[in-house]
Amino acid sequence: ESGYDTPLGEGGARLSVGQKQLIAMARALAGQPRILLLDEATAHIDSETEALVQQVLAGLRGQVTVVAIAHRLSTIREADQIVVLNHGHLAEIGSHAQLMARPQGLYQRLVQLQQLASQDDGDDGDDGDEGDEGDVGGGADGGDKRAVTPGTDNAAPGTPLAPTAGRVDPPVQP
Repeated sequence: ESGYDTPLGEGGARLSVGQKQLIAMARALAGQPRILLLDEATAHIDSETEALVQQVLAGLRGQVTVVAIAHRLSTIREADQIVVLNHGHLAEIGSHAQLMARPQGLYQRLVQLQQLASQDDGDDGDDGDEGDEGDVGGGADGGDKRAVTPGTDNAAPGTPLAPTAGRVDPPVQP
């Protein structure tokens, strides 16, 4: 490689999707934003690189509010708040530990599905493929992280979970 002189091709044609994601994230961070919106920002990078991205984001706590949407549950584990959506409606909210403590919870089921899928594949589940993991999003005040995890009530083990579209309504109070 030629370092800074490496030809990238028109529109970055010689870059992988993951490399483009990392460059876009670096450009966004260079602007020192107060709110950073990440949509599938780690979908096409390997687990090791994702861990480095998570370290960078952790170092920004208190300075930047991160709203992240992703299909990798590993991306949302450290979020201050995880918002679980089901068919466009708020289903659960809490930290990873709080949501994992809920028996029969949708988030807990998504985590179990991811673990089953990674056992079936014989890997760590973070191969960059989308489909069997949740989504992440962040808050609106200085430096917190929130995760938005879409799910579905009728997902069977191994069934890919598609992102939930539509509006988010508050939970119905009994």
